[in-house]
Amino acid sequence: MFQIGGVVVLSIGVWTIVDKSFINELLGTNLFIGAVYILIATGALVAFIAFFGCLGAAKEIKCMLLMYFMIVFIIFVTMLVGGILGYVFKEKVQVTMEQEMQSSLKMYTTDPDIQKAWDVTQTKVGSTSDHLTSLH
Repeated sequence: MFQIGGVVVLSIGVWTIVDKSFINELLGTNLFIGAVYILIATGALVAFIAFFGCLGAAKEIKCMLLMYFMIVFIIFVTMLVGGILGYVFKEKVQVTMEQEMQSSLKMYTTDPDIQKAWDVTQTKVGSTSDHLTSLH
């Protein structure tokens, strides 16, 4: 299960880099891309560690299973702390993102990268909202 989860997180990270890279222009910072790279690294690490956990279980190597347990426990604690921090600072992140997007909107006519990013955002949001309204 951990290996599948790691591969899924890795895939979501890669998909986000490929499909949603225009969002970085709207936010005005590298936080979005940085978070995506952390997703990719974490997904790859978890899938790699899970492979060795499966190998240790198949070969019944106690040392490898103990290392697997310790590493998974450390990852769990890290993710728990990250989730708590994300929840605590959720509103601050939302306010900061809104301010950055408002400031990038002011440069819509002068910066072609920002113009393209806003156009893609409007196209994607528009097609998503059209799809959602057609479901009702």
